Amino acid sequence: MIAVYLAEDEPLARAALAGLLRDVPGWTLIGDADNGEQALRDCLHNPPDVLFTDIQMPMLGGLELAAALRRDRPGVHMVFITAHDQHAVQAFRLAAVDHLLKP
Repeated sequence: MIAVYLAEDEPLARAALAGLLRDVPGWTLIGDADNGEQALRDCLHNPPDVLFTDIQMPMLGGLELAAALRRDRPGVHMVFITAHDQHAVQAFRLAAVDHLLKP
């Protein structure tokens, strides 16, 4: 099973994405958070295989979350989900495996 974590501050987007992630065969959603600080604590304590994270979140943004995880948990794969395409280059510099644009 692939362990997946979701960090998204918008409640409707988080609920929709969590539902989609739960439906992927072989994947287990091990947690979610509405801010980057909680996501960082959770992912350091119980590292996922894949982190789906929004870029703009309260307390700690997705890019900062990814940079902190990259230092302490380099094996976590990152997928950025955002409505802001200008962050794509920076996301890939942090070794993102994908960058998804929200409508």
